[in-house]
Amino acid sequence: MNWYVNDLSLYGQFRDPFSFRRTLEPLMRLMNDRSDLRSRIFCSRGLSLRPVTGSHSLAQAVRAMQDQLFLSLVLRWVDKAGPFWEPGRAANDYDLFHFEEENVTEQGLGEAARRLAAGLPAGAFSFAQSPEDRFATDVLSVMHGFPEEPFGTYDVTNCWDVGAFPTATGGQLRSWEEMLTRAGDTMPGLVLSEEIANQLAPRPFDPGAAEHMLSLLGVLQTFTEETTEGGEWTPAGMELYQRYCMRQGARISDSSDPEKLAFRNQMTFPDPSHPGRRLFCPWHAKLNYGAQYRIHFEWKRPAGQREIKVVYIGSKITRQ
Repeated sequence: MNWYVNDLSLYGQFRDPFSFRRTLEPLMRLMNDRSDLRSRIFCSRGLSLRPVTGSHSLAQAVRAMQDQLFLSLVLRWVDKAGPFWEPGRAANDYDLFHFEEENVTEQGLGEAARRLAAGLPAGAFSFAQSPEDRFATDVLSVMHGFPEEPFGTYDVTNCWDVGAFPTATGGQLRSWEEMLTRAGDTMPGLVLSEEIANQLAPRPFDPGAAEHMLSLLGVLQTFTEETTEGGEWTPAGMELYQRYCMRQGARISDSSDPEKLAFRNQMTFPDPSHPGRRLFCPWHAKLNYGAQYRIHFEWKRPAGQREIKVVYIGSKITRQ
C-alpha cells in the first residue's frame, strides 16, 4: 500500500520551527528505519513550500533550526529524492477532488483519492500538531468533483501518528525478480512470461520504478477481476478501462500504426501459455520513472479468456 503526504495538513499551525520538528522528525526516523515504507511514502514536489508556521514554509522552518544534518536529510527528501507521486500520477477523466471544499486535486490527498477511484490501495499521512488537529483522524473523506455536485466520495485511510503505520506486506523490493515474484503471488489473473526477467536484466534495479510497475500490473489484474464469465466488462471494469485506456494521454494504449509497421518483429513475443506460438502485442502500459519503461500484453483477449498475458516489461521498444 502506498501512502501520500497530505499537503493540506501543513497550514501554518505550528507555533515555531522547533515544534514542527517534533512532528517531522519521527516521520524521518520511520523512513530511515523501515525499509518496507521508505519507497512507499510519497510527497508532492510542492511540499517544501507549504506553510508550517505563520511566517515559515517547510523549507524555511528547517533552515531556521540551523541543524545542517537535519536540513540535508529533509531537503534531500522533499526537494530531490522523494519519492514524488507526480511521475506515476493515477489517471482520472474527471480530475477534480476536494476535501472540506478545499481543492486537493494537485496534492497528495487528491492522488490518494485518485488511486482509490482506480481500484488501487492508498492511504494518507497527515502532520497533526495535537489530537485536536483537524487531521488527527483515521479517515479523510475526499469528494470527487464539485462539492455542491460530487460524483462520489472516497474515504482515505489517514495516519497521523507514525506509530500507527501498519507493517507493509512483502517489505521493500530489492530486485526485479522480487517484483515479478510479488506480482505472480498477488495477481492470479496475469500470466507473466518467463522472458520478462531477461528483458528487465539490462536495466539497473530501481525500487521506485518497480513499485509503479506493480501498480500498473495491478490495473491489469483489476481488469481480469472486473470481467464477467462471458467476457463482458462489469460497470466498474468499463469505468476503469475508460479511465486508463480511453482518455487523452492514457497510461495504457495501443501502439500507433507507424510503430506497428516499423516495430512489428520487436512487438511479437513468445506466448507464455503455448510454447512455439508467438503473439503480436502492441498494447502497452507506459511508465516514465527516470527511464521510459513499457509493459506489453495481449489485447484484446480471445473469447472466453479472462486472464491477461503479460509478455514484456522493459525499456521502451520503439526507441531502441
